[in-house]
Amino acid sequence: MTPWVRAAAASLLIPRGGAIAGRMAAWLHGADLLSAAKEDAVEVVVPPGMSMRPRRGIDVRTARLDEGDVVIVRRLPALRPIRIAFDLARWEPDLVEAVVLVDALARIGVRRHFTPAALLDYAAGRPGARGVSRLPEIVDLSDPLAESPMETRLRLLLVRSGLPRPVSQYEIYNDHDLLMGRVDLAYPQMKLAIEYDGEGHERRWLDDVGRQNQIFGEGWMLRRYTKQHVYRAPDLIVREIGALLKRAGLP
Repeated sequence: MTPWVRAAAASLLIPRGGAIAGRMAAWLHGADLLSAAKEDAVEVVVPPGMSMRPRRGIDVRTARLDEGDVVIVRRLPALRPIRIAFDLARWEPDLVEAVVLVDALARIGVRRHFTPAALLDYAAGRPGARGVSRLPEIVDLSDPLAESPMETRLRLLLVRSGLPRPVSQYEIYNDHDLLMGRVDLAYPQMKLAIEYDGEGHERRWLDDVGRQNQIFGEGWMLRRYTKQHVYRAPDLIVREIGALLKRAGLP
């Protein structure tokens, strides 16, 4: 029972004009926002005037769907990324997690001409929608260059603690314009790089050591953090990065 099988099974019950929505639709597009701890219910949206009763494993809601909101993805009808982001960002109560959702959907949506700022234009055509007033703050904090939800959480930890906003996916070159490597987050003027070490990092360890040595050779500082750091020691991260920025001359 893979996510696609569950989505395909639900699609057999969707009336014409309806679509798979929410996190399952995001997964179909390539943004894996499904919970690892449990099987998410397949969310389905149908236009007003159509009916579909909820079943076990299927959540159904009724909402206005505009032309172009529904596309075929992996042979199934699903909402397009910008509409998924519009819905999930409004409903997610936690600001950080709302930004995580928008980052992930904007990242896969770049190929489909969806940028976070486009959410505001999309929302302008839906005045009065629940939660729409919080979108400007979410868009301001979003960055589609983030390559994982944990990178987004690490970036927001720094920014919301009052530190300057780092640059995502920054490429470091030497004096001969040769690429030394790309880091998750960076303060280029201070030559401070920050990396998030996710699952399976051990497989890349040797490559990372060589890349780190090259970066150190160019006078950069580097700090690496894990999921445990972000969740269990956020103050430590903020203190370390703040101290390094101050040492590097940031007022």
